[in-house]
Amino acid sequence: METEQYKLSDQLKNAGAGFASFLDKNIGSVKPGSLVTFAFPVDNLELIDLINPVQNKFNTSLFFHSRENNYSFLAIDNLLQVSDDKNGWDQLFSEFKNISSFSVNNLDEFDLSGIPVFTGGVKFDFKRTSNEWEDFGNFNFFIPKILIYKNLNKCFLIVNLLFNNNSTALTSEYNESVNILLNLSGDSNNYLPKVTIHPAVNDTGIRNNWIEAVKKAGSLLNDHFKKVVLARRLEFDLTGNVDWGEIFSSLGLEYPECYLFILRSNDSVFFGASPEKFISLRGKNIEMDALAGSSPGSNEKSQFNLSNDRKNLTEHRYVIDFIKENMQPFTVKLTIEETPHVKRLSHVQHLHTMISAQLNSKDDMTDLLESLYPTPAVCGFPKKLAFEAIQDIEYFDRGLYSGIIGWVNFNLDAEFTVAIRSALIKNNKLYIYSGAGIVKDSIPGNEFDETKLKLKTILNLFDAKEKSK
Repeated sequence: METEQYKLSDQLKNAGAGFASFLDKNIGSVKPGSLVTFAFPVDNLELIDLINPVQNKFNTSLFFHSRENNYSFLAIDNLLQVSDDKNGWDQLFSEFKNISSFSVNNLDEFDLSGIPVFTGGVKFDFKRTSNEWEDFGNFNFFIPKILIYKNLNKCFLIVNLLFNNNSTALTSEYNESVNILLNLSGDSNNYLPKVTIHPAVNDTGIRNNWIEAVKKAGSLLNDHFKKVVLARRLEFDLTGNVDWGEIFSSLGLEYPECYLFILRSNDSVFFGASPEKFISLRGKNIEMDALAGSSPGSNEKSQFNLSNDRKNLTEHRYVIDFIKENMQPFTVKLTIEETPHVKRLSHVQHLHTMISAQLNSKDDMTDLLESLYPTPAVCGFPKKLAFEAIQDIEYFDRGLYSGIIGWVNFNLDAEFTVAIRSALIKNNKLYIYSGAGIVKDSIPGNEFDETKLKLKTILNLFDAKEKSK
């Protein structure tokens, strides 16, 4: 580790000369309040090894891994909060666009114009509030002071700064940021390998409560109201210190096909391993996942034929129809796989259909997001009726669970995963969430068993009693 620190220190010194040159060339075009972004290559850094010290030292961070595009990043500390809880998607992207238009950067030098700039997530339900989720707003985006970005075998350090009409102060802030990384890379890892969790509530009626909720939801369904997704939550008391490096090493090995994420805000940490892409936008090219219809996965004793099951195929079709209907006004070349394939995970398998299209105009981006969010895979169909049913039946605030986590860049490209298979840690409490799609053919007991399988993604990371509730 000491040798690696010396090597990194030399790289940071060399980059310092590069930053001085970059500043000299661009200082005349930098306006007060502008975002200054400077990138340079560094030797390969193990991001998972840095998660623990980052969690220990900073109130804001995001680790994000895209399984499909094979990149990861660690966004460290909050340079600028970019959120708008009142005006929604349009105002949020207007802020992104405004900041981007006054930015100065050297990203093209390393072909990094597509890297994340605005990082964070969006809650499922903007109307609900709770103490549980008080550290997160409806929109939770920030520009990090430091972004470590890895793609294949390349690793880059990106430093973000705000120019206040003083180049000397900017250089000082730059040096402070790179020294943070040097200190992090040498931080010792004094964490317990596992924590212990105990159920916080002794509720022997969990299954019965769920069955009653599913029956109530089922009674609302008809020829017009076809699907609602209900979620449930388990609450645990947590003792010990979480080793986030081990958590994400375990998730990466067990779920290599999933997105991995950990978003920290103040005293709250939201994390998970999601198999579902909400949307990916590169230029005008859009990709989405339709992921709905579930059964026991490869680690479970089941011969269930998911691809021939009417109930699950019906549930899956609602998601596809919704996405198709809401994408058509804003896109061309809409392509939907004819037959869903089965995505097999350790404990659950899903019907999965890939959807792609081309956006008519980047100006349509916010209208598209407004129309699509959230999809019937986590809400229901039609969306308005499903939302109303969820608000009536569910007793807790989902917060970021079944919301989205990801990023937007200077070009207003974006990638988000649906934040399922996830959990929240706050004040020595662990809250784990899972859900199931309810349609007319749903059997309440079977839907409960499905949520149990989904909970294993998080539960199996911890030493827990009564894991199978």
